[in-house]
Amino acid sequence: MASKASLESLANELLLDLFEFLSTVHVFHAFFGLNTRFDTLLLNRFSAYRLDFRSISKTDFDAICRNHLPSIIDRVISLRLSDNNYTPHQTNLFFTHGFLLRQFSSLRSISLCHLRSEKILNSIVVELCHLPYLIHLNFNACFISSDQDNAGRIVNHIWNLPKLTHCHLGINYAYEGYVPAPSVTSVSLEYLTVEYADCNLNEFDHLLQYTPRLRYLSIKLDDRTSDSELISSNIAITKINLSLKSSINLLQNLFQHLLNLCHLKIETWDISISGSQWERIITTYLPKLKIFQLKMRNEVRDNEPLENQINELLDSFRTRFWLVEHKWFVRCYGQSQNDINYSFLYTLPYAFKHFYAHSPYISLKSTAPSDNDYWAYDCVNYLSYEPHLFADLAMSQIHFPNIHKLSISLPFDDRFLTIISKFDHLLSMYVKVEDDNDSVIPQLQLLLDQAPRLHSLVFGPWMTSFSQVPPIENTSASVYELNLQGYADRDHLRCFDAHQCTTLSRSPLGVQCKMLHIKVLNRTNILYLVNTMSNLQALNVHCEDDNWNEEEDLSTEDELLEWLRQHLPSTCTITRDTYYVHDILLWIR
Repeated sequence: MASKASLESLANELLLDLFEFLSTVHVFHAFFGLNTRFDTLLLNRFSAYRLDFRSISKTDFDAICRNHLPSIIDRVISLRLSDNNYTPHQTNLFFTHGFLLRQFSSLRSISLCHLRSEKILNSIVVELCHLPYLIHLNFNACFISSDQDNAGRIVNHIWNLPKLTHCHLGINYAYEGYVPAPSVTSVSLEYLTVEYADCNLNEFDHLLQYTPRLRYLSIKLDDRTSDSELISSNIAITKINLSLKSSINLLQNLFQHLLNLCHLKIETWDISISGSQWERIITTYLPKLKIFQLKMRNEVRDNEPLENQINELLDSFRTRFWLVEHKWFVRCYGQSQNDINYSFLYTLPYAFKHFYAHSPYISLKSTAPSDNDYWAYDCVNYLSYEPHLFADLAMSQIHFPNIHKLSISLPFDDRFLTIISKFDHLLSMYVKVEDDNDSVIPQLQLLLDQAPRLHSLVFGPWMTSFSQVPPIENTSASVYELNLQGYADRDHLRCFDAHQCTTLSRSPLGVQCKMLHIKVLNRTNILYLVNTMSNLQALNVHCEDDNWNEEEDLSTEDELLEWLRQHLPSTCTITRDTYYVHDILLWIR
């Protein structure tokens, strides 16, 4: 790392260029206060601050908001706030410092993650109209309890923004699935992603009508009615990402109104479409299509052998149109589950982030020129590995070089390290053990040693004779988030007593832990963890002696939260999760 003296020898212009490549949080943490020159550059000369508060410590967050942000607020060009477990209640804390969004007059991009408050969401979208340069707006994994009228008002505020070109609507309205229904026309919106809602054809038509400049759309479409008819056409859309549950008639109706579509990525469920039918749809309605990425799951006939139906489906993709003109190859297999037969087919190379394996397999085949082609599934970031799912010789040829999130049962088999031979991109790993085997601990250590970027380790069921507590004595240089609750039934989480909390706090993984998910026996265990785990910045804890009753205690004092506030420093933020109400969220330091 360059010394202070060598940095000071650089010209101001080079230092300002260097600051561009670093987050504002890191820039202030590393350079502010070194000397007058660096302070002057940061406060007076630098003009492109990017504030990303997603994984910040509370100490740094408070320091930025209190000491630096008032001086640079009109030069911030992007802002990311997150209310996830690592930074709980952050968005509300941010605005309690007295900031208004309209003060961020240079803001071009804003991202809000894991927001749970309808009140805060409403206040934010009202302020958006005061940001004249806003181009990007991202709501990610937000869970809001709201009615449809308010959801419509939120969308109208967004559609009214004059410069907004990119919008990601990841807002789950308490599982109501409200589809964006603007009643005003956006004059600027070009890229739109909609999550957590299945759109019917009338709603889709409405969306096209009020978003005429749309060039890219990602959405789920589900319309089982036979009388729906798409009216609005869109000549701007060139790329669309669809998840579709409906009929072939809807596809034909849809595509004849997307006149300039060049890139189609589509996942269909229970729609029986052969290669010849796809060929007819594409040649008739999508003459400009250059990229076609398909994944289909179909329920097939039960009065004919499944392998025969797989061969029939594959043959329909072996025409000149598929193999010569476009070189769009497919892979297909069948599965019989609960007396129901399915076929699974996708284009090659595989183009989707998730790969859900199914077993047992029947007749895994492809139309590729060679059996050795297209076994690298580079796009897959999320994988759940179970040995039996890849036991088939053909399936064992698949390999995944770019996995970010992995779920695995230990011990793993010999095929695992050929199917996933690289862990360079692995960020999060979920581990469960269901067999008593001496190889479990060494195998886990092997994975940790080969994953230099792994930051989150989640322990699921740990069913072994020697321990019901996961192996926190394993080591990793990169893991800073430890989840000891796993994804089990929340009524049967493993519970740590005082002795186990002591063991955890002194273990290698515990010492370096910054974010901890855990269930403890009593509230004094919480105090112990906060006071002894010096690197711990955030804690998600389920306490056995929590007497909170959601139905009875809505209007009464939250006894456990008040007790914790009395016994922990006033700088510690303590809240109750709005979804898992027995989880207490602490943002500590």
